[in-house]
Amino acid sequence: MYFENKISMKTIGVQPKAGQPITDGPIAHVYGSARNYLVGSSNYGTFTKFRGDFEAVNLATGESYRSQNLLLPEIASGLLIAALHAAGAKHGTAKTASTQEEPGEPATSPVEFAIEIGLRKTKSDKPGGAGYEFTLRPLIEAKDSDPLAALRTAVEKHKALPAPQTEKKTKR
Repeated sequence: MYFENKISMKTIGVQPKAGQPITDGPIAHVYGSARNYLVGSSNYGTFTKFRGDFEAVNLATGESYRSQNLLLPEIASGLLIAALHAAGAKHGTAKTASTQEEPGEPATSPVEFAIEIGLRKTKSDKPGGAGYEFTLRPLIEAKDSDPLAALRTAVEKHKALPAPQTEKKTKR
């Protein structure tokens, strides 16, 4: 397992390189618990950075990666943003060369998700087009999570037995 500053398709080694032949099919599994997201821009355009606890698996190599920051392809970002909005999150602003980070409002409860990211060849009408698009398949339905639910369940299972009742002694 590798620990990264951020997980992206590039950092886990599944982003196709220019001129690389594209094979249709799944390339990565991404799991996580998202609490918030930031919007920013760079030389490559606008981006959305999710905050939370994330893991990604490169399906070709089996290598796994962990991080508290996640960048997803646009097809996946929109769905996760909608789930975070439903959980009460409001976006912040990512730190760039000209702006400071503003964290925004976190969700009232984290949003758990598990997705499969894939690639599909496309006919690009534009010169220099990528020649592929990302695909998405949910592995579970994104949902709000209660981070303390597992602890409450564990406590309920191990509650102390009630104290034994003692007989009252009567005076003679």
